[in-house]
Amino acid sequence: MMLAPVTAIRLLVIASLAGTLVPARAQDAADPSSLEAAARRTLAALLGEARANAARKGPERLAGDALADAYLRRAAGALAERLAAGPAAAEEARELRGFLVGLGTFMDPNGALARDPRAALALGPVESEAERAERVRVRGTPSIRGREDWTAHFWISAALRGLAGAGFAESVGIRKEVEDAGVPGKGFSLGDLCADLAGIEFAGRLLEGGAPLASARALAASGRHADWMPEARDLPEGLDAAAVAARFGGERDERMRREVANLRERIRGAPGHARAAAPPKEEPGLAARYPGDRGIGRDPAVLLHEDFEPPGFRSRWDDLGAHPETLSVVERSDAPEEVAHGERSLRITATLGRDTGGHLFKRFVPGRDALFARFYVRFDPGCDHVHHFVHLVAEATEARWPSGGAGERPAGDQKFSTGLEPWSGWGKLPAPGAWHFYSYWHEMKRAPDGKFWGNFFDPDPPVPIEAGRWTCCEMSLRANDPPEAANGEQAFWVDGKLAGRFGGIRWRTDARLKVNAFWLLFYVTDHSAKRSRVNRVAFDDVVVAERYIGPRAEAGRSPVREGR
Repeated sequence: MMLAPVTAIRLLVIASLAGTLVPARAQDAADPSSLEAAARRTLAALLGEARANAARKGPERLAGDALADAYLRRAAGALAERLAAGPAAAEEARELRGFLVGLGTFMDPNGALARDPRAALALGPVESEAERAERVRVRGTPSIRGREDWTAHFWISAALRGLAGAGFAESVGIRKEVEDAGVPGKGFSLGDLCADLAGIEFAGRLLEGGAPLASARALAASGRHADWMPEARDLPEGLDAAAVAARFGGERDERMRREVANLRERIRGAPGHARAAAPPKEEPGLAARYPGDRGIGRDPAVLLHEDFEPPGFRSRWDDLGAHPETLSVVERSDAPEEVAHGERSLRITATLGRDTGGHLFKRFVPGRDALFARFYVRFDPGCDHVHHFVHLVAEATEARWPSGGAGERPAGDQKFSTGLEPWSGWGKLPAPGAWHFYSYWHEMKRAPDGKFWGNFFDPDPPVPIEAGRWTCCEMSLRANDPPEAANGEQAFWVDGKLAGRFGGIRWRTDARLKVNAFWLLFYVTDHSAKRSRVNRVAFDDVVVAERYIGPRAEAGRSPVREGR
């Protein structure tokens, strides 16, 4: 079956294994013509590099790995130029996907990305037949680790990841290898599958790393495919259908899943992924575009902006808890030290014997695979240790209030959550303590009492909290994708500097479970507070978004940049 040319990029998702094709829009719901334009810009940059290389003579003409790396750097340089112009978040996302589609098209010698229904894409106007013919003529012989075919595997899979998500891209790669097992002279190749998965992982890092401009600049300066594709020539090649059935079963067999997981571990050991474990130092956050946070709530990537300046903050949240009287607005004229910016902030008071503090809760429908939450916080100088604090939550519900579950391990298709919390060190740290994560998920460890209390993720070195001082905190929670992979993570920043990052987590078993709630919580109990009966905290300038936010950028001052 051949797909007819179309006038826009369309994603054809294979709705069932029976082969029913259902038209669908690209994952970011962007205007396809804009995505095509971004892909064509990448192709134009690559074609210019190919022409220049074809004109070179003798040893100056690049080939093999050096040529593939030159193409990567040229495309990344063109991407960095466009990102440096400061496009809106939605346009930025299209540029990133266009970069992946452009490279996927350019590195594909046979046009499989454009016409093969199993690849689930139809790329009509990205290039004409004449342009494709010239591309094939001048492209040369780029390779990854000495294999030309791995170049196509890597970049076609990266393009699919950008358009349809990691799970779909992976299923296409596995299915192709299983089909090749039945073709004489081809066979199932774990090396090819490793290249597929490496491209998917690379694309995920670029799309979700939170620092696209710095990433593009780094690739433009010194990008090498060997940093992202591990050595794989030791892996079996040419397995026929009988060998695949005996060794791996089928596409959905647990043995196949284990082999794919092993390949991912191999890929994550490549140098590029090790360096990408922490974000680049020089990437400003979303807030850098909005001095004083003015207008930040209108950015397409922002789900919530609350600075407590307009009256009626209670109506802007879904749930205020059992003791809404613990929530109050502080005026700068009354207590200037309790307002970070502007004229107002939120104070939450916990009075032991009467209440345990309070909260604000917001549900987001639909949820996201990753969310970032930034808030400014000031603990009163007399504040004691805290029991629980601010959370990001993923739940298989759209209920507009938080659920319980303390001491219980959640099912992998129902819930996972993490709290950025002041930790007392079992009462040994000066109040309010030091920052750490307190997390619940389906693979959490059991406590000595047999229950499942939140597991700790403690940064090294510890990050102490200074009471009486306003601090900018930001936390992120990223789900694993696909659900079989242990590639989820969580991170937090203090005053714009990365303070803790923890990865390799399999938060969920079902891709439908999304991060869909923010819980601004101040919970104090007799168990945590041994010194003060009345405890207070103030919050200001809360933002929840789909990408790294960063501290407020004040007018006339350089923005604080994301750092280690």
